[in-house]
Amino acid sequence: MDGPISYVSVRALDTLSKGNADPMIYDLQVLELDPARGLIKAAARVRTVTLICRIFNFGKKRNPSEKDLRYEYMLLNAHTSGEPFPIYPDVALKPWTKNFDDGTSITTPVRVPRNETPPTKSWSAKCTCLLVGMQKLRCHVLILGGSQRENGCWERVGMASGLEPAIFAMAERRIWHLV
Repeated sequence: MDGPISYVSVRALDTLSKGNADPMIYDLQVLELDPARGLIKAAARVRTVTLICRIFNFGKKRNPSEKDLRYEYMLLNAHTSGEPFPIYPDVALKPWTKNFDDGTSITTPVRVPRNETPPTKSWSAKCTCLLVGMQKLRCHVLILGGSQRENGCWERVGMASGLEPAIFAMAERRIWHLV
């Protein structure tokens, strides 16, 4: 990764429940590791959702600088109520079009490199919520976007905790190639 990553603690809620009555049940299974290339082959349930990035210009300038902008990231279709679910990615994200071998493409979020300016206009893209584990009332997920480095792979753009388990009710376990 080029930049920081964040972690979401699931231990706090595990230990708060009396007698650990609502333990985290982990879903993610690592199948293979390729340390030389930094690749992980994993099996997990996934859900494709829309990530929207709203960008607000607090400086009210025609050509705002990065310090004048505020970014709000939310997942759509990730909550049974229909409400957007706020997320906090590891670093600023941008949209990128990923082309597949079969001729199809998808616009997906990717991490903004350190030497690049983040977008200045709001955008949306498809991303994948990969289920790490769940409790009765919440899920712990990795948020994935397409990999610019490895064809056919996906990269972590953040983590989220608190999504409803119901969104994974019909999801099948799939094999994913992560970088």
